Amino acid sequence: MDVSRESSRNGEVPRVLLVFTCWVCTGIMANFTVVVPLTVYYAGKFFSSAAVVSSYALGALISLTFWSQYHSRAIRPAYLTHATVMVIGNVLFGIASTFSRAWTLHYLARFIVGLEGGCMYNANLALVSFSFKTNRVKYLSYYQSFVGLGLVLGPGVSATSLVIANAMGRPGLRTVIIGALMSAWGLVLLITLLVAMPYDEDLRAAAGSPTSSTADSHDSKASPLSEEAEDDDDEDDAGALSPSQRATRRRTFWFYSCAGNFWRIFQRLAWEVGAVLILARYFHWGAIAAGYSLSSFGFAQTIAQYLYGNIRARNATTSSLETIKETSVCDLKALELVELAGILAMFSKTAATHDWLVAFNVTFILGSLVFYVASCLTSAPFNDLVLWGAGSSMRYEDVLLASQYGIFLAFFFAPFAARGAILLDTTSPSTIAGVLVIGWAGQTLVNTALSKRIDSRLVAALALGLSGLVAWSMFDHAAGGTGWPNVFSYHPIFMAWSFYGCMTPGQLVYRDDATIFRFFQGKAKSDLRKSHAAWMALATLFAFVGYWCIFAAHEQSGESQLGMGESWSRALHVALGYPVLLWFAVQTTSGVFKERNLAASGVKTFPWHGLSGKYLLLAGYVVASLGFWLRMNYSKQGGWSLPYKFLLTGIALALFGFRAFPDSSLKASSDERPPPDVDHAAAGVL
Repeated sequence: MDVSRESSRNGEVPRVLLVFTCWVCTGIMANFTVVVPLTVYYAGKFFSSAAVVSSYALGALISLTFWSQYHSRAIRPAYLTHATVMVIGNVLFGIASTFSRAWTLHYLARFIVGLEGGCMYNANLALVSFSFKTNRVKYLSYYQSFVGLGLVLGPGVSATSLVIANAMGRPGLRTVIIGALMSAWGLVLLITLLVAMPYDEDLRAAAGSPTSSTADSHDSKASPLSEEAEDDDDEDDAGALSPSQRATRRRTFWFYSCAGNFWRIFQRLAWEVGAVLILARYFHWGAIAAGYSLSSFGFAQTIAQYLYGNIRARNATTSSLETIKETSVCDLKALELVELAGILAMFSKTAATHDWLVAFNVTFILGSLVFYVASCLTSAPFNDLVLWGAGSSMRYEDVLLASQYGIFLAFFFAPFAARGAILLDTTSPSTIAGVLVIGWAGQTLVNTALSKRIDSRLVAALALGLSGLVAWSMFDHAAGGTGWPNVFSYHPIFMAWSFYGCMTPGQLVYRDDATIFRFFQGKAKSDLRKSHAAWMALATLFAFVGYWCIFAAHEQSGESQLGMGESWSRALHVALGYPVLLWFAVQTTSGVFKERNLAASGVKTFPWHGLSGKYLLLAGYVVASLGFWLRMNYSKQGGWSLPYKFLLTGIALALFGFRAFPDSSLKASSDERPPPDVDHAAAGVL
């Protein structure tokens, strides 16, 4: 095929490469998700239902060593190999499915199918290596839209196969039909690649094949189309870094790429594996309708990715590189909030009546849609920031390979996490929502470390929200609480309000974006100290009232005040709680004397007070989080439900991470998005 008329001097990927990359990505994701609706039939078999999904991931993980040998100048051979493995693997899967009791053959066949999954690395590499920094987010979004298209087709093919098998009166043929359809997909792709896919030399000739020396003449924002991407000019001023610093930087951004993509995909796949069961069993949709519903979510995110990518590309034409990067930061922080809102909307009552069941069905669908689309949209700005941060100290091939390791690790662990939570609790929306909160906490911490940006208002809002949740749940018997007449109920309430509700915003009042939490609105340091002192006074009061409540509860029941004769977890909670409370008393006393000495003589004393307070708060978080999981002797249910424990623990983990970051490494977030750059030449301004 002649592609010489196409030019990529402006960083645009040749159309023919874009089409085949879409085809490859879509096929891989369809191959992976095609078995997700089938897990409904293995609902009572925890290992089988999870392993039939995860065995693909194991093959994909192992295959990355092989696929990474295909560099950016070997796209066509990689795609041809992918199509060949796809045909062979699905033929074997179709054959293995005829042995209904031979689960080992099922896993082995899915493992072989998974060997084609590593080609996702090559597909991503193709788009990144041909694009420039100005439009890189667009192609990262396109890549995600191709993934979404696979999410549309995979469950859709599965549901259609179920319909065909049922119509034939042979439900057992469903996996045979799936294997046949996906094998045919791979065969058609293989033939089309042989006929229509240009050789890599032709693709690069059409792209102008710029080197690092010519890229600047094409576009000052260009990323060289070569394996020597580390020679590219970037913000990190690599020449100023020593070899050891460059090595540390490479390890850091390898971790960011792997961990960030792990948590992102973990959430999405945990939702998919859980949602198909919830829709089929809890809301009584059935496997076929549940399968088609997953397709609709994939379709929604595909459209969203396409629109987002084009909007970013259009805005990038008049923006500087710094503005493009800052936009990715702002988008990432905004989307993670939208994602959390969607997750919270999925929670529902454990035992709902028919009318409530209908309402929760609606909120689950809407919450899932918001969460899923937002989660998918975070991928492009996140990976863009990783590529920016790695800069010239790391090849983009290594960054993309790290991301694929994270993705396939999530492919493996997420099905077990989702099905395990359902096995331990119930098939309900809240169970999956609780798992997603844990995933969100991991994701947002990686985002924060990568972007070096944190919103103090978000941290304080999460802390206050958690405190409110603890109070509500302790008074609500249905949530597992002990009720307002029980003196024990007030122990977790006051402790939560002490450490989370008061001490957290009290430590944040010194930050520029936390003015809303200041009792005294002056900007002078003395006014900030007064606000800090007010929050800490409340925290101290609540902590000791909370201790009195547990002391009184133990006196009433005759239990040991020191955890003697209790379970190891309760004894550990007590053993950690007393030192933290004593530490609190020392911290408060030193704070009072520090302020008095400063007011009287202007001399600063107790220089360790600030750092001590930070570690005290982290210790309080740990003790409180352990308390979330303890059995409540006065509760009819024995304590909070598993989803509620996941919810509280997830928020607590996020708060721990936010406060554990060194303050010097993070900037307070800005209320404003980066202003658009003005093209002064176009405006006629000299």
